[in-house]
Amino acid sequence: KSFKGFSTAKRYYDEVHDAGILDLLKPVPVPNEVFIVIQGVHPGVYTKRYELLSKGLGWQGGYVIGAAGTRDQA
Repeated sequence: KSFKGFSTAKRYYDEVHDAGILDLLKPVPVPNEVFIVIQGVHPGVYTKRYELLSKGLGWQGGYVIGAAGTRDQA
């Protein structure tokens, strides 16, 4: 995604940081991780980190729960 400028990119980064999303993504990815977007652009279950950030959160903050398991188990 391209942002309209540095200030917009910084604002989105700050939202993701302040919401704790970056802390959730710090550990090394594991094959069975799922992310449940409770509050975001498109709430739902995501199994890929990029899709979580781009589709679920729209590169902004939100409320996400990380878990181990399958999409069906989430």
